[in-house]
Amino acid sequence: MNGVYDLSLMPLWPGDQLEIRQGGQSAALSSGAMSGSIHIKPDTAGIEKGLHGHAGLGFGSFGARAGQAGLEGGLPHFRNRIRAAWTEAEHNFPFVNTAQIGAPVQRQQNNQFKRLDVQQIGVWNPKPGMEMESAVWWQRAHRHIPPAMTEAPVESWQKDEALRASLSWRQNVSSNRQWQQQVAWMDERLLFYRAGDQDSSRSQTLLWRGEYTRLLPGFWTWRSGGQAQYIRARADGYADTARWQTQGRLAFTGALEKLYRRWKWTLLLRQEWAHDQGAPFSWSLAST
Repeated sequence: MNGVYDLSLMPLWPGDQLEIRQGGQSAALSSGAMSGSIHIKPDTAGIEKGLHGHAGLGFGSFGARAGQAGLEGGLPHFRNRIRAAWTEAEHNFPFVNTAQIGAPVQRQQNNQFKRLDVQQIGVWNPKPGMEMESAVWWQRAHRHIPPAMTEAPVESWQKDEALRASLSWRQNVSSNRQWQQQVAWMDERLLFYRAGDQDSSRSQTLLWRGEYTRLLPGFWTWRSGGQAQYIRARADGYADTARWQTQGRLAFTGALEKLYRRWKWTLLLRQEWAHDQGAPFSWSLAST
């Protein structure tokens, strides 16, 4: 529930920007992103003045159905967007079961899927060089878990529910200096059921992140940042299911970037603490 995300629950909207950061350079964002990270940023710059709306429906094979709708509007210094999406499918496709004698053709069972997403994104520019952004994302999903090819079908499913909210602030101090601050709150629940047995877990995270960027002569860039997290969780896997297990994390990073012809060289430094215990100091040097 912390650090690993299920991509089947990630919604994509028309116009959103998708960015993949490969390798250890993404560790500036999280200690769990050593191999890379995926960033999805809504296209808030595309919100025009006035009030606009959109809606859409989709249908597909194996019981696939989807719909989405949104409303957005813009003023000279403020832009806001609210949107919702719903999707579901039976996923009851036929397949050749080579794990059984005679390799019979069977139809997939217990493989239904439902998901609902509601998002709000607002951007406020109180003065030139300053931007504040709010974002709220609520999601609920219900997925049935199909049996293995050698397993008899049983009722098995998983329910996911999450509320994520953030408030960020960016300030261009001068033409070559910028401050960024972000506060976020995440509340995630998971309920798993299989043949009469049920397990639940819940995780809550309060996060602060700050970064200072400065452009230096000779196409050099220096970035320094800090991150603090307070995490608490409870799960049926512990003896005391009502007790919240807590953890505090603190991290500092520094990155020096150099543009040379068509190449960008990056030196990244990171030090993190969890429960007042220092993690090993890490660094990386990369070129893209």
